[in-house]
Amino acid sequence: MKKKATVKVVSFVLGGIAGVCLILLSILFIISGGFMKQTYLEPWSKDYAAKYSDPRVRLAASGLLAASNHNMQPWKIRLDKSDPMVFYLYADSSRMTKQVDPYARQMMISQGTFLEYVAVAGKQEGRNVEIGLFPDGTYDESHLAESMDGKPVAKIALSKARVQNSPLYDATFLPDTNREAYRMEKLAPQQISALQSLSGGNGVSIKLVQDSADLKKNRRICHAKCGD
Repeated sequence: MKKKATVKVVSFVLGGIAGVCLILLSILFIISGGFMKQTYLEPWSKDYAAKYSDPRVRLAASGLLAASNHNMQPWKIRLDKSDPMVFYLYADSSRMTKQVDPYARQMMISQGTFLEYVAVAGKQEGRNVEIGLFPDGTYDESHLAESMDGKPVAKIALSKARVQNSPLYDATFLPDTNREAYRMEKLAPQQISALQSLSGGNGVSIKLVQDSADLKKNRRICHAKCGD
């Protein structure tokens, strides 16, 4: 009888522990939004920006899809109150990552990706996008965060234009990161031709390096600058 009673007590205790664990898991599931509608992917739909009537907001919605430093999305937008076709881009100082980006270089590159997405979406929307960098002057490096809060990175002015189907537009809705290892093979002739066709415009010059000797040289330079 003693043995049966012990088994019952152990079973009761284990059942109680399992019940408590189930309750805790249920609470954690609810807190984490398990029953909430998953809306975080909505901006990746081409129809998302269309629900806004303000062209500035529509283009800003496209800009938010841009790649950013450590996925911090360090952007703030201010709509011009007097001109319905003008808005300003600010770097969000609260999203600085000083440990890995002490000089905010990556953060400023992220401002450029935002502006490029806006420009690409503008062509598709039939808008000419005029971007003026640092309209109120450049940052004070000794007071960087304060400068970010007070001075815009860019002034974006819109005007009507003919619709242009940019080949980059569809790609802005592909939030994919390819982390596969690089294949040790040379580019095909058609790939080389496609890349070289981009050279010469807007001051862009492209030089392809594929020979083993040049690759070894570049590898040594990279290791010397960045470490192994």
